[in-house]
Amino acid sequence: MSRLVMVGLSHHAAPLDIRERFAFDDAAWRTYAPSQLATLLLSTCNRVEVYAWIEERPATAIRALQRSLAAAAGVEADELRPYLRCCSGRDALLHLVRV
Repeated sequence: MSRLVMVGLSHHAAPLDIRERFAFDDAAWRTYAPSQLATLLLSTCNRVEVYAWIEERPATAIRALQRSLAAAAGVEADELRPYLRCCSGRDALLHLVRV
């Protein structure tokens, strides 16, 4: 079954010094994006979110997106994880529409 997943951070949970590391554009993201996933980067001054339409288990895709975001920002995944919001399915879709 296909579903949407989202991994991101925002001003609600991540301090400015963390968010500043995510000041990259779509071309830079493509360098780090997981090759097995088609992704969409949503980047504003207050948030960075990556969306992917997946066929696999959400947990597997979320871990891949977390690792890729950390690599793109030059931080360790464990350092980044406390600031991330992750959701899938209906929750991811509702979040995208609200943003």
